[in-house]
Amino acid sequence: MKAVTLWRDASMSFHLRGLLLFPYESFKPGQHEAFLALLRHSRLMLQGPTGLGKTLIVLVALLPEVLCKQKRMVVLTRTKTQVFSVLMKECIKLIQSNKEILQSLKVVPLIGREDLCGNECKNKYDVVGGGTCVSNSWCPLKEYTMSLSAAEVKRIIFGYIREFSEDKLSLTLSVFRKMLVNKYSVCPYYFVLRALLLKEVDLILGTHGYIQTYKGQEFFSRLVVHHEFEKTIVVLDEAHNFGPQVEAELSVKVLQSLKDKYKLDIIQQLYAELLSYEESGKIDRPPVTSTGLKLLLKSYKRIRMSPLQDTVRLLKAVLSFWEAKGDYWWYEKEEELLLQINPFPDLIFRYLEQFYKVILLSGTFIPAPYYQRLYGTEHYETHTIQIKRDNLFMGILKNKSYGSMEALRTPPYLEKMVALIYRLHSLNWYHTLIFAPSYDYCDLLMKYGLKTPYVERQNISSPSWLSELSQVNHALILGVIGGKLSEGIEILHPITKRSLLTLILICGLPFPASSELQTFLLEKYAQKFGKRLGKQLLIYVPILRKIQQAIGRGIRHPDDITAAVILDYRATRLIPLLYGKIFRRPAPLIDYVSAFYFANMKRLKRIKTN
Repeated sequence: MKAVTLWRDASMSFHLRGLLLFPYESFKPGQHEAFLALLRHSRLMLQGPTGLGKTLIVLVALLPEVLCKQKRMVVLTRTKTQVFSVLMKECIKLIQSNKEILQSLKVVPLIGREDLCGNECKNKYDVVGGGTCVSNSWCPLKEYTMSLSAAEVKRIIFGYIREFSEDKLSLTLSVFRKMLVNKYSVCPYYFVLRALLLKEVDLILGTHGYIQTYKGQEFFSRLVVHHEFEKTIVVLDEAHNFGPQVEAELSVKVLQSLKDKYKLDIIQQLYAELLSYEESGKIDRPPVTSTGLKLLLKSYKRIRMSPLQDTVRLLKAVLSFWEAKGDYWWYEKEEELLLQINPFPDLIFRYLEQFYKVILLSGTFIPAPYYQRLYGTEHYETHTIQIKRDNLFMGILKNKSYGSMEALRTPPYLEKMVALIYRLHSLNWYHTLIFAPSYDYCDLLMKYGLKTPYVERQNISSPSWLSELSQVNHALILGVIGGKLSEGIEILHPITKRSLLTLILICGLPFPASSELQTFLLEKYAQKFGKRLGKQLLIYVPILRKIQQAIGRGIRHPDDITAAVILDYRATRLIPLLYGKIFRRPAPLIDYVSAFYFANMKRLKRIKTN
């Protein structure tokens, strides 16, 4: 009660209000300094290790300003899974510990229509979700949802927050979708859209996709923040994940068909008309009354009017091509496609400049100047939280018999790789997480002797066996670097909440395949940054980022301990960006890993005992 009284004191600073919200007795090392940096700067890149609690610190530092100054905050992360497993989870925990202060906080997840549709439907990957909105049938849920009043929207928001807080439900996309459909009888996608239209939202949790393309930025400006840039705080979690982006794909046949038949003004008229239908949020299929629309359907019958967004996207791409908008167009010969490419992510950060505050969160320790050059954020302040290195051993095997290049994908080399994996795993106390550079390399490792039931598959977003691993001893887990297991997962002991991943093996680096498009991008990066720095920014920095994210699966808590080994001699090309002890033969590497575990025996024992 005392905290609520203090919070209502109009003279209280945001610093003290944030301290009131902090749910623990003391800060972890580095957290308080990060908290102060967030209060001090409106443009900030915050770099810190995975498991430090950066998301929590951002919430407690910035929510007082959101609630007291009538601002809104948008937090964007890389994947849909992380929206619930990381962002929503932190929000619910914070609301639980500050029920009286944060009882009026309105939080919504911003996910795509195909994922939030409440009518279950299996897609080509057998993933459930995306029903009525995709098939374009009439849906009573949608009609009712778009007629909700502001009071009804708030009631539903507070209702699902309360249920997630009190019932300890799993924070997943499917649980959220079913809850809104079954309990509140609303369409989840159009409920979020309705809440945004009524401006009944304080905190929006979404994915990077909303700012990565021109189309996403258009939607974000219009429907998410209502062009109220000066009232919006944007937080980009996983801010190290931006690179070249395909803005649009355009079939050459479609382009030629349209250009032969119609003038530019007809396409512009049609695009404006369809865009107005999309903005209305009332119907998916516009009536075919427009002269331009009739002509278009007559000339090219393969253009689908379902869903509406596909057609709007197609026409926008046509206009972009004819009006020479965007950065570059690339012709993909095999599929006869024109790709509109934004090679440099600084376009994203130019768009973000108009917002009140922009905070970038990064879990990797790539030197800030690299990101500042690539993103065009030299004017941002940088705050880095240093970590102790004694809980992490990093080894690189510089031996040309180990790697994932084509020359090493033969039986003798693969058998040697599998044998070394088992030898290192035998030294480990708990689970070993193996990262291959691709899904086909995973299959090769299994073909030549690696046996494990815990394998990441390409089209499965969340493996069902993840929950089993906290109860299993000494498991081998096989994933893909840069894939679903390399970000956003935790395998913790059920009691001590310490990481059970005490050995990370990277069996090959994900160097991009040689292609004409890759050569094209290298030329553009060389023109802008110089040949050496351009190659580092386009190739080496993304690889290093994936390595650090993979290693971060083992360090989820300041007291966690892990050994990380890269079995690819090309890793030495990343030095000095990548630190680690280099070994030329497997035997000394095995001895060092064994010595590391022996020296940290007490820490390893504490994983299973408080």
